[in-house]
Amino acid sequence: MSASSRIRAAILFASCLALNVGGVEAQMADLAAVRVTSVAQLESVLRKASARREPVLAYVTAEWCPSCRAMDRTVFADPVVKKRLGELTLVVVDVTRDGDGERAMLARLKAEGPPTLIALNGPSRTAANARIVGMSSKNALLDLLNSAGM
Repeated sequence: MSASSRIRAAILFASCLALNVGGVEAQMADLAAVRVTSVAQLESVLRKASARREPVLAYVTAEWCPSCRAMDRTVFADPVVKKRLGELTLVVVDVTRDGDGERAMLARLKAEGPPTLIALNGPSRTAANARIVGMSSKNALLDLLNSAGM
């Protein structure tokens, strides 16, 4: 690789990093979300929501996921979506590191990877047809919440 090619690649890489300034926490900052990075944290949040009889939306995401970042900027920034998410427990399942803990959370939720949205009726049940795998839209998320009775 020539010096000019390396410089162009470095500039492109830096530009991609600049698009993700702040990561998951900054993108989701204005939503009342609980970020989890382990199965123990996930189980604790699910138990508390179950005790309050509050529905849960699990959002499997990672800082390196371009579809997740696009959804954060569009779907989760929408005022109607924000209002609906304020009526339930939003759990941000952060699998950025891709370690054993993250893989255990994916296994617990039966999720392949980010982005995945899962509507949960309780600590161990998933609502029928209540899962979106891959990039989602505002309307698809609202349909998911409606079909799950949330």
